[in-house]
Amino acid sequence: MSTITKKTEYNKLSAKRQRFVDEYCVDFNGTQAAIRAGYSANSANMQAARLLTNDNVKKALDEKRLEIAEESKLKVSDVIDELRNIAFSDITQVMSFSTSKAKIKSSRKLSEDARKVIASVSQTQNGLTVKMHDKVKALELLGRYLNIFTDRVEVEGRGLGLILNMNAPAAEKCEDSECVEVDKVSIDSDSAADSAADNEKNV
Repeated sequence: MSTITKKTEYNKLSAKRQRFVDEYCVDFNGTQAAIRAGYSANSANMQAARLLTNDNVKKALDEKRLEIAEESKLKVSDVIDELRNIAFSDITQVMSFSTSKAKIKSSRKLSEDARKVIASVSQTQNGLTVKMHDKVKALELLGRYLNIFTDRVEVEGRGLGLILNMNAPAAEKCEDSECVEVDKVSIDSDSAADSAADNEKNV
């Protein structure tokens, strides 16, 4: 049986600081956590930076993270493995492409690791859009865990990801530096069958 961590340092904090610790563990956004904890929006960023460098608050955050991990039966190694998979993923795990066409692999043929790096797949007026999880963000989080980056107190992630717009008109220019547009896209036979099956379900 798992023993839930005793929040010794957490209990020493004021109610307001305890609220900050709780809120910070929701989305790891220091500024927003400070606002939700009751600090003024005008000074929330400064308050967050001060709190996140406070030894007592840092210890309380460590306790809180450990408590969350124990309650969810989540291990640090599980998180690191997932981040590493995203950080070192390659777009060719899910598709092949040239300057004029692209071919998406069938979901049935994708490896487990390849499926994990896909954030979403959606149909748009310009074709199929495949969004990958953000490699840079994953690398940044791994770097923070390994203490590679020491010049920032907090990171406010937005998870932009990599977006591939398939079948977009050639005349249109993609304004997003992370968009790749191609004139033609072919889909593996299995993928086509999957798509047809999905369409039948939606009728």
